[in-house]
Amino acid sequence: MAIRAIGIDFDNTIVIYDHLFYGLALEKKLIGRDVSPFKKSIRDTIRQLPGGDVEWQKLQAMAYGANIGGAKVADGVLDFIKAARKRGLKVFIISHKTQFSNISLSPNYSIDLRRAALTWLKDNGFFDHDCVNPSQVIFAGTREEKIEKICDTNCEAFIDDLEETFLEPSFPPHVQKYLFLTGDQRPSDEISRLNVRIARSWKELYKQILNE
Repeated sequence: MAIRAIGIDFDNTIVIYDHLFYGLALEKKLIGRDVSPFKKSIRDTIRQLPGGDVEWQKLQAMAYGANIGGAKVADGVLDFIKAARKRGLKVFIISHKTQFSNISLSPNYSIDLRRAALTWLKDNGFFDHDCVNPSQVIFAGTREEKIEKICDTNCEAFIDDLEETFLEPSFPPHVQKYLFLTGDQRPSDEISRLNVRIARSWKELYKQILNE
């Protein structure tokens, strides 16, 4: 089936926070330098601390809000989107992102996370004329709402770094699933049993989706 519309997750798919999380976690003395500088390793280490779940949520709020300017563009994603647009595909960015963090931080971090994401996209060239239309950036408050938006926009393929998106019972079976993994991540046994394609770079996604 020829793909006419594709949806892409935002956090850890388009924008990469690994080095940002690593720096913030070191600054807050939540990890040592022996921890692997990838999000999953950082998260798993922090969660083992007393009150670790809350500390991890605070770190996320800092990275996704006031510090998002220090996050990196995933290598190759702009080339992928521009090539997709050139081929006539509609491209949607669909993100499960609340407007504000539910973690209480200092006033400096109580910022609009969605606005911060839009500013980051604009600053990094995603709203250039040959890339993404700002009206096609969609935020959802829950994973269930995110899946509704995938359906509403008639996406025929979706790229996400979270297995949970594809494991949701409501995820439409006709939408081709692409799991974007980085670092030392491995797909779970459960995801391996589904019709999910694995990619570890945007170059791989380019080949899998646009060269088919």
